[in-house]
Amino acid sequence: MSSQAPGVEFSCVISFLKRRYPGFAETAYQEFIAHVEPDFDELSYEHAERLHELALEWAIFDKPLEGGLSGIELYCVENPDQRGNGYLSQLREAVNNQFSSMFSVEHVDIAAHRLELLDVYTGEMFWVRDYSLSEGLFREGEQGPCGVIVARLTKTGGAWFFPGNVVAFYPVVMADHMKEVLREEGGERPSFLELARQTYGPRGGVMSESLEVQFPDVDFEDPEQLADFRVQLADRYRELADRFALKATWESVVFDIVHEDGKITPTELMKRSLGDLGETRVSTMEDLDEILGVWMAAWNVMPHNALGGRAPAES
Repeated sequence: MSSQAPGVEFSCVISFLKRRYPGFAETAYQEFIAHVEPDFDELSYEHAERLHELALEWAIFDKPLEGGLSGIELYCVENPDQRGNGYLSQLREAVNNQFSSMFSVEHVDIAAHRLELLDVYTGEMFWVRDYSLSEGLFREGEQGPCGVIVARLTKTGGAWFFPGNVVAFYPVVMADHMKEVLREEGGERPSFLELARQTYGPRGGVMSESLEVQFPDVDFEDPEQLADFRVQLADRYRELADRFALKATWESVVFDIVHEDGKITPTELMKRSLGDLGETRVSTMEDLDEILGVWMAAWNVMPHNALGGRAPAES
């Protein structure tokens, strides 16, 4: 697990804890999984691997060890590597100024490697230094709200950053009334464990990208079943579009998918295809998951010109 802020890293803390507690990483992972309760049959390989990274982040920031100290705090107390006060001060600042939440990405400055994030639970705004998401998920010059991030933030030297991997990224714009609903629920941020469970736990969501997992009763190699499924999916999307007042029609979604150039990622196209959800009636993460799940299914079963008129499910 590496920090995305220059000069701040936690590898020495992890190495110390592994020396101090044999089997530390595996034990922490098992505890994390017991809390989150993911169904690994419903997770892509990428998301299953991410759980290992998230478990390690939880283990050094949140898991209570001797005297109730976190792993980072214990490292600072014992200083086993005889590090200087500068580094220890950075660690202390990081552990004392950290929290987990859901953020609306309000602005992206790729040149400066910064994201402007709105904490949807409290309404607070944070400028976050970032060296991968800003380049990997967003385009140069992209303005305005452009996604939702679930993650931990921490601060050292006056700069906020992600100390590890993000828990989740949703490539859509969160409606203002959805932000209001979340704030009206009490303004309290969920814990890192709670956010991980909401994303990967029993509730499910779009973390599964496998059609076979989402729709186990459909044989996508059977032309008749595939055709029937496309009709059902169209009806399902139209029902969601009507219920949530989505701007994108089924026909526009299919057009975007059919004519994608083979270079754009599903995440990028989804963001462009669904557009701004700010004026829709999407109010909860369950609503959002349902919409994104249907869109991802469409990506997998509708024909792509870039694939010679075939769907990914047929390839």
